[in-house]
Amino acid sequence: MEKVYKTKIAIWLICAIIGFTVIPVIPVLVYDFSWIVVTIVALILFFALFSLFNIRYTIHDNILSVKCSIFSTTNYDINQIRIIKDSNSILASPASSLDRIAIYFTKQRAPLIISPKDKTGFIRNLQSINPNIIYYNSI
Repeated sequence: MEKVYKTKIAIWLICAIIGFTVIPVIPVLVYDFSWIVVTIVALILFFALFSLFNIRYTIHDNILSVKCSIFSTTNYDINQIRIIKDSNSILASPASSLDRIAIYFTKQRAPLIISPKDKTGFIRNLQSINPNIIYYNSI
């Protein structure tokens, strides 16, 4: 059975994306309005927000698929997961919130850092597939 988990999205991140995209062009739009600038800003904003809202974590059989944007899907073997820890790392990752978990694999040095909205259900689902997963819930 396939189970899809959406990413948790921080409101401050949405505001930051909108602010960093729109605020710099306000003077241009006020003093020298241009539909070209409006179109470019709208496309950038659309792509950034679409990418943010399109992050998904899918569990199917023994595979964890992480979909980030329309371009990238990476698969991970759930049986290779050793440890899951709570994290608030600011490292770039397929996560839209700082309420994150770090997933450590047997044959991988760097953890996979993600932020599922239903973190407890997500971890329980992984542990039901691989009962050897150890979860530490302290940051």
